[in-house]
Amino acid sequence: MNSSGHFCLNITASNTAQSLASAFVGGTTTPQAGGPGSAPIRWLSLQPMSANAAVVYVGFAGDVLSATNYAFRLEAPVSTIPPAPFIIEGPMLSLDKVFIYGAANEDVAVGYIRG
Repeated sequence: MNSSGHFCLNITASNTAQSLASAFVGGTTTPQAGGPGSAPIRWLSLQPMSANAAVVYVGFAGDVLSATNYAFRLEAPVSTIPPAPFIIEGPMLSLDKVFIYGAANEDVAVGYIRG
């Protein structure tokens, strides 16, 4: 298993919370227990892609995630230059515990370093 990595995660369904770990399980929105997305990470970067037209909302497992209830937002770019990435650091995090919510076909660049 790689100690670090990056990928682009596409929101597959509008207004449905999708785990970051879904990138490892064939595009399903439910993370695979014990899969690569459940490994601890110590650093996470989230950045909306430059072609996004809508806000992407971010939340955590166990919480209701919606456009009115979220931990933080990834703003849509005002031009072709995306906003700066949002960085999370901490030893108690895994990709299957972080969820995104928004319009279908919006993309989020995800970077991580395993713990």
